[in-house]
Amino acid sequence: MAKPDDALSRQGGISVIIDNATCFAPARHLSGDELRNLPEPPVGPDRDLWQEVHGGLDRIIQPGDKVDLHAQMRFFTVPKVINPGGLRLCCARRTGRRLSALASHSR
Repeated sequence: MAKPDDALSRQGGISVIIDNATCFAPARHLSGDELRNLPEPPVGPDRDLWQEVHGGLDRIIQPGDKVDLHAQMRFFTVPKVINPGGLRLCCARRTGRRLSALASHSR
């Protein structure tokens, strides 16, 4: 029996979700830069790319990071700098879990 990733690979790549849009990765292993270029338009330099991690803290994906992909893996983006009510806040790894809620409101 074929694995789901194998079937998806035959159809043009491994499907991953970035900001609720399905994208197709051409390989199982991509860099952060390559992931940022999957959606149309690509993720801009003013946004951070995060991987949703179930049961743990979400993980920021840096441009040089290597990511092992599987079907339906989910990513989201948030502004690099968040400025609610005039306060300047920078996103940090340890706040990743809370950032996914902000991501849906910031686009």
